[in-house]
Amino acid sequence: MKAELVPQLPHSGHIVRYALVVDGEDMGRVEICDRRDFTHAVIYDVLIAEDRRRQGHGHRLMECVVRKLEGRAIRLSVLRANHVARRLYEAHGFAYIHKDWTYPSRVWYERPAQIKAEAA
Repeated sequence: MKAELVPQLPHSGHIVRYALVVDGEDMGRVEICDRRDFTHAVIYDVLIAEDRRRQGHGHRLMECVVRKLEGRAIRLSVLRANHVARRLYEAHGFAYIHKDWTYPSRVWYERPAQIKAEAA
């Protein structure tokens, strides 16, 4: 299956919405803020279409996001009680960093920056 992130309009400031397109079909979306003057990118509003869940599209979406943000540290906030999403993020290298002080029902996860091995 070919999965890709396709930019959608409108863009809101530094946040860009992408559709997850798998074999030509829209399966979900994600919003990403990737300001280069920040130490990390931030993922917002991850969504897989309800009738497409439990089919591996969440993993495809995260693989596309990690590839798009190659080498960058990535953070995201998730509902503390959303154990399915938390396991998905952990499977893609994200680790719990702290609770959200503004919204106590949420927690923050981070995937550290990946250092590319230099070619010999």
